[in-house]
Amino acid sequence: FFTFMSRNGLLELVSDGLEQWDGSELGLHELSDLVQTRIMDSPLPWRLVAQIDAMVDVLGTQTSKPLRLALRSSAWGEDGDSSFAGQYGTELNVPPARVVEAYKRVIASTYSIEAWRYRMDRGYQENEVAMAVGCQLMVESHVSGVLFTCTQDPGQPCETMVVSATWGGGAAVVSGETATDTFFLGRTPPYPLQSQAIAPKTRRLAAAPKGDLVWDEVPEPLQAIPCLTAGQLAELARVGMSLERYYKRPQDVEWTFDAQGQLHILQ
Repeated sequence: FFTFMSRNGLLELVSDGLEQWDGSELGLHELSDLVQTRIMDSPLPWRLVAQIDAMVDVLGTQTSKPLRLALRSSAWGEDGDSSFAGQYGTELNVPPARVVEAYKRVIASTYSIEAWRYRMDRGYQENEVAMAVGCQLMVESHVSGVLFTCTQDPGQPCETMVVSATWGGGAAVVSGETATDTFFLGRTPPYPLQSQAIAPKTRRLAAAPKGDLVWDEVPEPLQAIPCLTAGQLAELARVGMSLERYYKRPQDVEWTFDAQGQLHILQ
């Protein structure tokens, strides 16, 4: 991050822009747009590109399928006392030829208007800002969603966990762009199903052959049936409670089952 930003004069651009900023929301929008555009237009140092390419090749040895990657933000302070939920970039189903571009998109999201305003409101200094980018194999999602290990009324004991799920990729669940099935489970083994609401699920996020995600029609036989089996719900519950015990607090877990039925914890 610092090599890329300093080589292209981007840290100075941010510093000078803030010194000249008039304090208005419009001015911050303009500065945000300028910084993000300059990041996308700036070249990565060739040594950094060579290192990225070498590590992408290593990831390629871990799969026999066409290599597709997920690039995700890992900024200083992210998911600590301040969550920055949904404000930094994630690039999904990225082919190797577009990794450098995707990397810069995640870097640029550091200076989105939402993230910048969030930092300002919480007293972050710009010298405290840095963005690492995680790059990992893309999971081919069959069914995905979110698990909350504790749902409760204020002052009441926590006795229930809730799962929201749909066919395909989980980004649609987090953003609320698609209908989801909802399952309420007990928090003690065997994690009994207490109630469920099955939604008509007509579309899903799927990986496009050349990269990115696209909306795909759910086959008609799958539209009205639960997208999770009893066994998958029990596995999710076991893993969720294990995470809660480890972190010693209720958890909000993003997850996916791949086409082979393997559970992957995404976040």
